Amino acid sequence: MKFDIRVVETEAERDKLYRFRYRIYVDEEKFTRNADHAQNWLKDDYDDVATSFAIFDGDEVVGSLRLLFMDSVADLQPFIEKFRMAQALDAFGASAICTTSRFMVDPILRNGKLIFKLMRNAYVHCLQRGARLNFGDCSPHLIPFYEHMGYRRYTTGFNDSSFGYKIPILMLFRDHQFLSSVRSLLLRMAEQE
Repeated sequence: MKFDIRVVETEAERDKLYRFRYRIYVDEEKFTRNADHAQNWLKDDYDDVATSFAIFDGDEVVGSLRLLFMDSVADLQPFIEKFRMAQALDAFGASAICTTSRFMVDPILRNGKLIFKLMRNAYVHCLQRGARLNFGDCSPHLIPFYEHMGYRRYTTGFNDSSFGYKIPILMLFRDHQFLSSVRSLLLRMAEQE
């Protein structure tokens, strides 16, 4: 199999991305928020302003990761409340802050290297755009994975009405000392670019 990781750009690619999300979130994980069951896809309003990366196996999507830069968002209040990012916005500005979401891969690829390559592509894209901070959240059992990548916990968790208990995580893109201390694969891969 030959895999390609790239930004989703065409309507046909977006359609495949939304259908892939549906397969993972709805069919596999049984989450239904924002799901369009008539079209079998999962899309929300942020997709219109986000940058989505996908792993393509031929022309099929088998992995995804979405970046949302805060300067693309009309109403920042939900993000300020969810991630407690008011101080970061004041200090760095909206263009230097992004969130990651919709990070998922096909079950047959979850123990392979493609997941790291997908993350690397997004990481390099963020560096090129001048991002300083990346906010996200994850389930408790994924904390070791994200901490090894270079994220850190920074505040208390919260209950998401659809996805359960989540822990906010934060990556400082240019904190090479910290990324090196946790032996982040992202730092090593980005340095090879």
